[in-house]
Amino acid sequence: MSLEKIERCIEELEAIKHYKEVKRERDKLLKRVEELENELRVVRERTKEYSEKIRELEREITKRDTEMAYLKSELNAKNSRIRKLEKTLSEYELRIIELEGIKATAEGKTVAEVVGEIPKKEKKEIERKSKEIFAKKLGKSWKILKNPSWSGF
Repeated sequence: MSLEKIERCIEELEAIKHYKEVKRERDKLLKRVEELENELRVVRERTKEYSEKIRELEREITKRDTEMAYLKSELNAKNSRIRKLEKTLSEYELRIIELEGIKATAEGKTVAEVVGEIPKKEKKEIERKSKEIFAKKLGKSWKILKNPSWSGF
């Protein structure tokens, strides 16, 4: 037998001697590989779910950003309108103050006083017209009812 053959036999004997130990370690490592592959599968599934959730949230953010931009432009337009209305209101308030100072009639009444008298004048006018209409439509009948000829009995 050659020296090489002897060395190879010794190596094979050493391998046979440590076979159970090596097999146990290999099985243990295979089991660990399987566990890690399962873990990796779970992590990939979660990653896929998270990626989809991120895409949904990004779409929602884009939608909200568009909404916010629209609302901001609307707010700016309304603020501009408010400023114009406030300016107009201030001008009207100044004009009212100016007009209140002006005399409305020769009697020396202000606009506010004259405006306050309008309902009273309207009421008097309505009473006058109603008496006039009453007199036209029921005048004779009213006189008879008011002073009946038989009242002297």
